[in-house]
Amino acid sequence: MEGGGRAGMWWGGSPCPAPPSWLPLVKLLLLWLLLPLACCNDEWRTITIDDIMPEVKTDYDKMRPPKKDGKATQVYFHVTVMGIDSINENSMVVSHTTEELVFEWDPVVPLDVDPTIELPQQDIIRNYTSDCTQVYSTGNFTCLEVVFTLKRRLGYYVFHTYIPTCLIVIMSWVSFWIKPEIAPARVTLGVTSLLTLFTQQAKSQASLPPVSYIKTIDIFMSSCTVFVFMVLIEYAVVNIILGDGSGDAAKGPAKPEPKPSKATDLAIKESRRFLLGEPPKPPGPTPAQIRRNKALMVDRVSRYVFPTSFALLNGIYWFSFRKYL
Repeated sequence: MEGGGRAGMWWGGSPCPAPPSWLPLVKLLLLWLLLPLACCNDEWRTITIDDIMPEVKTDYDKMRPPKKDGKATQVYFHVTVMGIDSINENSMVVSHTTEELVFEWDPVVPLDVDPTIELPQQDIIRNYTSDCTQVYSTGNFTCLEVVFTLKRRLGYYVFHTYIPTCLIVIMSWVSFWIKPEIAPARVTLGVTSLLTLFTQQAKSQASLPPVSYIKTIDIFMSSCTVFVFMVLIEYAVVNIILGDGSGDAAKGPAKPEPKPSKATDLAIKESRRFLLGEPPKPPGPTPAQIRRNKALMVDRVSRYVFPTSFALLNGIYWFSFRKYL
């Protein structure tokens, strides 16, 4: 609107007052007060690393705080990664042909290994060098190769895996000296040995890297597991042979009554033996006793078969992998 009057807009029947005429003056005053601060702030933002570094770069000391005009300066920095490229080893090796670059080992001392270098779980047995020059249709590319032969230290595994595992297997053989009738003791001993062996195997696997092939310790632990499992199978066989020791079924079928003629002959033989002073004939074993003797025989044989087989297994195992010792 033009003119010196007041302009307003109507709302709800009452006029809205216009802004006061002194408001632009207040805005100009605030702008004049904040302008020096903005300039100082802009100057502070434009400080570069060269402003806080000493003139002589060699005099830089990381222990001295950065300063600007004798005053301590707080430095902020950030790193922006624009992109990450993988290192192509082939391009690094085949960058130059043998016409431009040739690698050769020192004929006197090709490789000098510090004898004080030690690995926590391996020993460096030997090393050798060779020439692995790559031959392609585009040219020959120089290459040198060094091979280190490492041997794993078995001291830790012998005392923490092999010896405890052997003791667990030997402990399971105690059931061969327990009476076949005491089933809870023999079964508990066998199952406990088997579970302990599983725990030992899991513990040994936890300290080794997971690989897709079978390791020698896997063969040993699996063989020991089979031995402990066969102890349980042996008792199952003994229990089947022993049968049920109670009831008439364990006593076998009743003997038929002897015929009168045979009874007379038996009485005559007994009278003659009594008159001649011969001792009475001992009664024969019952079927239950025969079965128990067979079960005990299986236990006696197992006392020799299991230790002998386990000793043979250890002999074959350590002889086959002696080159790794």
